[in-house]
Amino acid sequence: MNIQLISEYATTYGLKIILAIVIFFIGKIAAKWLKKLIGKLTARGNVDQTLSNFLGDLTYILAMIIVIIIALNNLGVKTTSLIAVLGAATLAIGLSLQSNLANLGSGILLLFNRPFKVGDYVEAAG
Repeated sequence: MNIQLISEYATTYGLKIILAIVIFFIGKIAAKWLKKLIGKLTARGNVDQTLSNFLGDLTYILAMIIVIIIALNNLGVKTTSLIAVLGAATLAIGLSLQSNLANLGSGILLLFNRPFKVGDYVEAAG
């Protein structure tokens, strides 16, 4: 009876697990490709290397989050509640780190405005 139950579960969930793994690996390859594409586009546009790396990494992370959610949805996990919890956690973390996020925003603005480049020396406070 145990063998029959195991084979029943294997046929029911085995294909879903294999498909979720395939989705994950194809999505990971696509996310890496997208990161390289962002790097090439920013290099063509003469964008600063620091900003180029930042945009590439941000794109990769966002793409991987989407891929993981799609793979979990394929497995049968209710992703709507997962996304709601992720949104609430992001809001809570954002509110608790307001001053740090303001500094992060300032740093991103510095990257976009590029008042200085890699290799420049900055003198502060005398």
